[in-house]
Amino acid sequence: MAAKSSSAKNNRQFIGGYDYQFISPFDQHCSICMLVPREPVKTSCCGKSFCSQCLSTLKEHHSRPTCPNCRSQKITQSSFDKEMDKRIKELVVYCSHKRGGCEWRGK
Repeated sequence: MAAKSSSAKNNRQFIGGYDYQFISPFDQHCSICMLVPREPVKTSCCGKSFCSQCLSTLKEHHSRPTCPNCRSQKITQSSFDKEMDKRIKELVVYCSHKRGGCEWRGK
């Protein structure tokens, strides 16, 4: 039983956006998880980018999903957002142990 809980917990950490502390703030976030998008995909209705996994999960759990941004159209298509992905991969982050005194920074 504990192995299942641990496995489920480990899977959850890979769903959604990047939960890192960035040195420079990033102005665009996934409207579903409210984090910097991981594997960003852009919707055809309004051009807003979301995490690939967040959008897939939304589509899986709703028979008629609407765009979390414009809400006016059914989500029909989405495509990988190369520009945003490039910008995200250039962001510099603090170490997750910064509060403990680690001064490392990197990509």
